[in-house]
Amino acid sequence: MHGRIDIVRAEQERRATGSTTAVVDRLAAILSANAVGGPAMGSGRYTTLEPSRAEAHRRHVEALVSDVDLSDVGSLADDTLDHALRTYLAEEVSVSARRRRSRS
Repeated sequence: MHGRIDIVRAEQERRATGSTTAVVDRLAAILSANAVGGPAMGSGRYTTLEPSRAEAHRRHVEALVSDVDLSDVGSLADDTLDHALRTYLAEEVSVSARRRRSRS
């Protein structure tokens, strides 16, 4: 989800600044810019009392990201990019909230 958010934002920034450098030419830098360095912050081994719904959530996220083909973001309309970004951000907030609830 984060990678797609970064790609959409990079294309929006490219358009706003008038840059002629395609997002695909900057993809490695875009995706590594927000990479987390150091050890993971997770709780390691985690046991739930209820069956995990991770697979259902994963399928939902996969359906969301498949709605917008980011293989050529330069060809997408501004409103399509805006909608994709709003959708990805809302889902990222939702996933983060579920993770926080499951840890408490």
